Amino acid sequence: MKRILLAWELGGNYGHIAKLLPVAQHLRQCGHELLFVIKDATEAGPLLESAGFCYILTPKHAAGKKRGTPPAGFIDILDRAGFGSAEILTELVTAWRRIYASFQPDVIIAQYAPLAVFTARLAAISCLQLNTGFEYPPECAPFPCFRPNLRRTKEQLLAKEAALLESVNLFCAGNDHASFVKIQDVIKADINLLATFPEMDHYRGRRAGHFIGPISIVEEGINVSWTGRKAHRIFLYMRNISQLELILETLKRSDAEVIACIPGVSETLLAAFAGGAIRIYPTMVRLAEILAMADLVITHAGHGTTANAFLAGVPMLMIPTTIEQWLLTRQMELLGVGIAVRRDRLVAQFPATLAKLLGDKSFRQRARTMAGRYAGYDQRLVIERIANTVDRLPASRYTQ
Repeated sequence: MKRILLAWELGGNYGHIAKLLPVAQHLRQCGHELLFVIKDATEAGPLLESAGFCYILTPKHAAGKKRGTPPAGFIDILDRAGFGSAEILTELVTAWRRIYASFQPDVIIAQYAPLAVFTARLAAISCLQLNTGFEYPPECAPFPCFRPNLRRTKEQLLAKEAALLESVNLFCAGNDHASFVKIQDVIKADINLLATFPEMDHYRGRRAGHFIGPISIVEEGINVSWTGRKAHRIFLYMRNISQLELILETLKRSDAEVIACIPGVSETLLAAFAGGAIRIYPTMVRLAEILAMADLVITHAGHGTTANAFLAGVPMLMIPTTIEQWLLTRQMELLGVGIAVRRDRLVAQFPATLAKLLGDKSFRQRARTMAGRYAGYDQRLVIERIANTVDRLPASRYTQ
């Protein structure tokens, strides 16, 4: 039996905990002792509590990092996470060390948790990362720029990486740790797994990477079935954005039955669409049965929902709200399995895009072709292999 700490510290929504929870459930069945350290308990907390897991919150720097200009590349994300200041890094690493000293983990499983990985490396604790492509960029210098409109030159990106490396090494020098040669090594774990498919990698053209396939929660949530009373079946998973009512009104006028999962949906919207062909649920629904018969998925292009639609061979109408979602949207459009609509163009473009995706059968055909590539994919086998890998990692409990 090992003590295993599962860490998530960047990003938001269900997707991050949805990668860790199925793995944790299997590890618990194998007899391991587990503790989650999570960024936000608003949605993840009830999910973990209902599954019987203990959790605490990740360390946070009191002052935080000012947002300012949106990140041009992963180096800016690391800067905001705390790697850009030796002082902030000291505070956060010290907090992570306290957590490790208290729980005494043998192994860390990290999901978008670069500080947890960094601290595990300094403390010589075995660590396995389980990330999407976006969360673990290619090991190149500089890291890819994902906002070309900001016009960052290669020299500017390299200078930013050099500045962060200097801060990290300043921290290391003050804490009796060996320095790093390149910033890419700072976020490396003992094992770095990409929980996605190459076709869903946010960074096109990655030359190396250990792809194991997506992991998500598909058997949890409320059981919902299609009635079959309309010509089309649409599954919608979205946040409570300002244009949500416009989207729902458009769907109401279509000849479609809609199952909508909308965390944080208002009581007003629930009441407005009650009793019709649109059924709205503020909590998770069981996806496996829903997607098996769906004609279209409307999503922000979060990795989890996109991966499930991809595997089910269902075309997508994507309304991305973050750079991570935009990058994945671009990949899906290149494959011909979906179309994106910008939030500021929903009024003009959503109705026509909806009609095109429902009427043009080529999207469905391409989606099924892509799904056929992974017809034998079995998430349970992937999780078993992860558990076997964890078993083989050396137990190395933290010492002060």
